[in-house]
Amino acid sequence: YKLSTNIILFDQAISDTVLNNLRLMWELGAKLDYRKTIAKTAFHFYQRSLFEKRQTYSLFAGGSNVVGCLGFVNAAFELKMQIDAQLIPEPDYLYCPVGSSATLAGLTLGCNLLGLKTKVIGVRVAPSHLGPIETCTDKTIAKLMMRTAN
Repeated sequence: YKLSTNIILFDQAISDTVLNNLRLMWELGAKLDYRKTIAKTAFHFYQRSLFEKRQTYSLFAGGSNVVGCLGFVNAAFELKMQIDAQLIPEPDYLYCPVGSSATLAGLTLGCNLLGLKTKVIGVRVAPSHLGPIETCTDKTIAKLMMRTAN
């Protein structure tokens, strides 16, 4: 069974990584839908998510939903297994990029659930707001952690 994938794109700086990702998406058969601005892309994403009649699974950029966040909770559990097996010492700090917040939210939640003393530190790599909409703030991270924990 093959999943059909539609990817909505917006302007970003051209780099080797961007070009490689575009090539891979095209080679794997994804339908690429270019919308220019982040605002137009977000509007199209939410409009499509609300009115799509077919059975679809919509995932916003970065995978910042409960399912995406659980992947990083699981990463914390893997870390704990390595610590318990004495393969590595417990780290004092874990640094991670923060764009859409799933990595930071999931790792922090996982470390908290496991009682690890490791402090997870996020380094923002994306804007905190898209216009008036919070996208990457302490508040959005806390909400994602709470939704995932629930």
